[in-house]
Amino acid sequence: MIELPIRQEGPLFGFSTELDGVTYGLTFRWNDRVEQWCLDIEDGEGTLIVAGIRVVIDTPLLRRYQGRASVPPGEMMAIDTGGTSKESDLEALGRRVALFYVSANELA
Repeated sequence: MIELPIRQEGPLFGFSTELDGVTYGLTFRWNDRVEQWCLDIEDGEGTLIVAGIRVVIDTPLLRRYQGRASVPPGEMMAIDTGGTSKESDLEALGRRVALFYVSANELA
C-alpha cells in the first residue's frame, strides 16, 4: 500500500503517479454544490478514463470501475488520519485525509 503524494494547491489540482507499473494522471476538483472532492483519472497520454469519482473516506473508490480497460487494477481509498471519521472538507485532502493505493498484487 502506498500513500499518494497529494499536495493540494486549491480547489483544482492534479499530478501524475505510477500505479501497478502504469502512469496515470489524477485530477482533484472541489465540488461546492455537494461539498466534496471529486477525482478524475487519465491515462499517461491525458485521455480521460473515469471522471467524477467522489472521494469518500473509508470507501473503495475504484470498486465499481474494476474490469474496465485502463482503470488501475488495484484499489484506492481515502483515510481520515486524524481518527475523526469526518469527510474531507476543502482544506483537509492531503492533510487530515490521505489517499492510499493498494496494488493488484496486494489485493490478491
